[in-house]
Amino acid sequence: MASDYASYKLVNTLESESIQALEVWGVPSYLDEQAIDALKEQIGVLEVQEAALAEQIDDLTTLFRSRQRPLEDELQTVRSKKVKIDQEIQSAIKAAESDLPPPPGSKSLAWVDSTLFGLVCNIIVALNLAVMFFGPRLHKQDGLLLKVLDHVFLSWYVTELTLKTLYHQQNLFIGRVSVVWWNWLDLGIVIGGVANQWLMPIVMLLTSPGGG
Repeated sequence: MASDYASYKLVNTLESESIQALEVWGVPSYLDEQAIDALKEQIGVLEVQEAALAEQIDDLTTLFRSRQRPLEDELQTVRSKKVKIDQEIQSAIKAAESDLPPPPGSKSLAWVDSTLFGLVCNIIVALNLAVMFFGPRLHKQDGLLLKVLDHVFLSWYVTELTLKTLYHQQNLFIGRVSVVWWNWLDLGIVIGGVANQWLMPIVMLLTSPGGG
């Protein structure tokens, strides 16, 4: 008897809660089958409307994308042109501020104006100054090594000046004095070194009593 009573109470509780839930959602608890069918019909109509609206949204999205793509392509083209023009402006500004006019030499020699090549040149100059400073000590210990180093440094300076002349050509020595005077100084130093280290020994050898 106790179990039957408990089942009865459970069923009543569930029915009461179901009725309260329907009333909360505005659905009368006393609906008959005809009313339920009418509600189902309304749900069907709403589902049709829902599908139609979803289809319209999809159509609008597709239409928007089809119109958006050409605009995106045009925007990318405009941005590319903008970047290109900006690069041309920067190149023009750099050329206007450059110490030398555009080099007429081969583009394959453009590396002689690079930062890396300039760094190598500065290192060679620093090493040459160090050898000159410690020259007396090197001469006492190994005079042959000092002579070899002098020829190596002079060979480098001749090569450097030759490469820059091939690339810049007349612009290396003809132009504003404030710009080209340093190149003339380099040329004078190189010519002096070549005359002193290479030409004079040959002349002395040829003009000596035992020569030629």
